[in-house]
Parts: sequence; C-alpha cells; structure tokens
Amino acid sequence: MATSEQKLKDFPADFKLTLEGVPTAEIPNGVVVTLPEIRQMTTVVNMLEDFGTTDVIPIQGGLDNNAIANIINYLRQVEQTPLPEKKDTQNNLRVEEQPWEKNFFNQLFFSNKKFLFDFLLAANFLDIQPAVQAAALHIANTISGKTPDEIRSTFLVA
Repeated sequence: MATSEQKLKDFPADFKLTLEGVPTAEIPNGVVVTLPEIRQMTTVVNMLEDFGTTDVIPIQGGLDNNAIANIINYLRQVEQTPLPEKKDTQNNLRVEEQPWEKNFFNQLFFSNKKFLFDFLLAANFLDIQPAVQAAALHIANTISGKTPDEIRSTFLVA
C-alpha cells in the first residue's frame, strides 16, 4: 500500500488547496492547507488520488470551517513540536499529553465545550490518527477520577 508521500510525489512542494466545510462567521470561505498538512490527512490524500488535483475540496458530514481550522492549527503545532514516542506497549497509544497539547485543547474546550468534540469529529473524518489520539487522550485525562455527575457537569450533558 502506497504512503501519502508516495501518492503525492508528483505534486509541487508549494501545492495548496482549500478545505471547505460549513461556513462560519469567523471563517466563511474554507481553510487553506499546504502539502505537508495534506499528507497527514488520509481522506484528502485518497480524494486527490481518486479525483485528481483541485483548488477546493468540499468537506461533507457537517464539519464546519472552525473545526477544520483547529485541526490545521494542531498540525502546524505538531510540525513545530513533534509528539513524543512514549506509548503504552499494550495498545501503542500515547499515554501523556504534551504541555502545549493540554493548553491547546483546554483553550478549545473552555472557549466552547462543543469545539473539542468538533475537533475530534473532524480529525476522525479526515483520518488524522495522531489528532484523534491526542483529542481522545485529552478527553480521557479530563474525565479521569471524576464521578458520573462531575463528567456530566464538565461536558454539559443533561
């Protein structure tokens, strides 16, 4: 099976496209992404392989442009600060959040409780496994040691 690097080998290094989700007041026209970011999105890589190059890729599934922008911001931060390799030997998942990740997700979560879940949905839809794992790890850390009532209160669940 070809890697995203192999699939996109003929694309110019400065290739960019716009991922267009549901418009928001903050981001009405989609989010511009670069080739290194695209390589991390299995869904987009497969779409480019199947349908060829394009300037705009509409993103289905109700994902809004804010969620997509948060994913791209996360990927850019990962590029600047690589994730640690320390993983649980049983399931090969990271067991510790980076300080910048905790801050990143806390900012998302405290600005709007829904943003963290939108981030997780977008990461899952775009098939960006490190982002899915990081969001799941943050949620797990957030609920760790809490009672069901405290979890409901934290996530505003009735």
